[in-house]
Amino acid sequence: MEADPKAKAAAMKALELDHSLAQPHATLGVIKRDFEWDWSGSEQEFARAVALNPGYAEAHHWHGTLHGMLGHHAEALAKKTHALSLDPLSVVVRTDLARILYCARDYDRSIAQYRATLEMDPNFGSAHLWFGQVYEQKRMFDLAIAEFQTGVQLTGGSAFSLAKLAHGFALVGSPDRSRSLLSELLDLRNQKYVSPFDVAMTTSDWASMMKPSPRSTVPSKSVPSGSAI
Repeated sequence: MEADPKAKAAAMKALELDHSLAQPHATLGVIKRDFEWDWSGSEQEFARAVALNPGYAEAHHWHGTLHGMLGHHAEALAKKTHALSLDPLSVVVRTDLARILYCARDYDRSIAQYRATLEMDPNFGSAHLWFGQVYEQKRMFDLAIAEFQTGVQLTGGSAFSLAKLAHGFALVGSPDRSRSLLSELLDLRNQKYVSPFDVAMTTSDWASMMKPSPRSTVPSKSVPSGSAI
């Protein structure tokens, strides 16, 4: 995937006009991280951004995401925690802090962080979707699916939410529900871009559908059909 050339050009132009600005460096850090896969270049841009503006919470947050992507969990946690100290009301940073704990396999602390985040904003759909993943790893599948169902409703049936819910149903041995959600996901491609990753995630555990989980009590909630974000 290529970065938006206009975004990169705008950031470069801003630095030509004023090289002391932190935000363009942070923007370039995101572009190099997410689109160019230039890890060292991204690191340099984020480091420059926080050097220019140590109180720039988003730069610390995005820098922490880079560390998390590279598996540097201690550094990622430090960056996310610092970002949260600068912007304690950010549910995005709080959610990402919980996700880094999940990636570090510190599931209990991740659960505690997600709960605290959702106490602050129970309608933040992304937090519910990522929270469900932690419950999957804990093999608490009923709670995982409940979080995914809530995430589907709050995001209006986004592709990622449908894929997560379908994956959860596959894990508990509910083939009809999983396949129905896959059908919705494929239909959604007629309306918008759907990542192949989401489709692959939907089917990645279909072998598990032959072996229902002993902890597969699934709450029944309606899922919006064909909804878009």
